[in-house]
Amino acid sequence: MIRKTILVLAMFTFIASLSNLAMTDWKYYSDLPTSPDEKQGWTEVVLVNHGAERYASEGEINHLLFVKKRTTILCAISLLAIAFLAPRYYEYWVTGERRKPVRDNNDD
Repeated sequence: MIRKTILVLAMFTFIASLSNLAMTDWKYYSDLPTSPDEKQGWTEVVLVNHGAERYASEGEINHLLFVKKRTTILCAISLLAIAFLAPRYYEYWVTGERRKPVRDNNDD
């Protein structure tokens, strides 16, 4: 039961981390200006959404880098957990039947 719980949590963590990164990237793409604005402090260039240039403050760039690092670490850990635990339950999820052990009943 604990393995199934870990597997579900790993899948949820993977999806939530990628969603968080995508939403942060999209927010920066849609909200930040395409030209520098000294009054608002948006003077640093940041690349978001597949290379689109936006101008951001130092704090916003640090936040984006933190989100990217955290997402990379969480996704790597989640994928490792999924890779080790999913094959055990894959057949059960697909067929709904548990694999029965194969026994050799030869009386030789």
